[in-house]
Amino acid sequence: MNRFTRSWKLIGRSIGVVLEHRRLLLFPVVMLPLYIVVLLFFVAPLLMWNTGHSWLEAEHWQALGGLFVRIHAPGGNSEHGTAYTPLAYGYAIAIYLVSMFLATFSNVAFYHEILQALNGNAVSIRRGFRLAITKWRAILAWSLLSGLVGILIRTIEERLSFVARWMVGLIGMAWSVASVFAIPVIIRDAQASNPLHCLKSSALMLKRTWGETAIGYLGLQTGNLILLIGSLVLLGCATAVSVMLDNYWIIASVALLWLLTMLVVGYFVGVASHVYRAALFCYASEGVIPAPYDREMLDTAWKIK
Repeated sequence: MNRFTRSWKLIGRSIGVVLEHRRLLLFPVVMLPLYIVVLLFFVAPLLMWNTGHSWLEAEHWQALGGLFVRIHAPGGNSEHGTAYTPLAYGYAIAIYLVSMFLATFSNVAFYHEILQALNGNAVSIRRGFRLAITKWRAILAWSLLSGLVGILIRTIEERLSFVARWMVGLIGMAWSVASVFAIPVIIRDAQASNPLHCLKSSALMLKRTWGETAIGYLGLQTGNLILLIGSLVLLGCATAVSVMLDNYWIIASVALLWLLTMLVVGYFVGVASHVYRAALFCYASEGVIPAPYDREMLDTAWKIK
């Protein structure tokens, strides 16, 4: 019950910060056109590739597919196998690393303004992105490090046994926990251009504030689960009523309303979880407890082994 109450308070107070500073909701929306432009940057050359066929012909798309996948019969065997070409791997890695850079760039701008909001200042989208531009070297360095770690972990997981994959998964979880404050460190630390320094600073804050037994970030997970279960119960009741009345428009309408509601709530809670993480950073780095929260909420932010 204490956990339920605390999670509910966390959601309420974090969303309260978002509602007080509504411009925080615009950051993911503002970045969407940039993601689309970058996607088109990678896709357009392929669509314009001269294969000698029209876009409307199947041969055109088969030729494009041949740039990325090779079909072969190993050892003269009649059974054909497939293998990705170096171009396919190069494209995948390039898209992944560019996506990591954009995600880090937008998060730096986003968290800068969250920290401003927690300090009682007005939120400015322009100021956030202006700050992110000045940090482009640190953003690039961290994006390369985190991107390479992600590729390495994924590659190892695909080539090992189940037990070994489980162990690598634990390493990945440890990386996620240790780097939880990397973005705020990039914003606040003058030495952030060294990605290893960002990782070390983030891990040391975590250890210093919550100790060596912190093994998992709780955040607003319990509150999310409560909202999801409650909504599923209502959806189940609507289904039962729809069957009893033999009127399936009821379940269709309720299901559509449920989907839209979950999208909106998920968006709000997602932004609110970043606000909470920024509050944890203020507490860990400066010992400051932002106004909407109290010490208990910040002290119990982690599962204890």
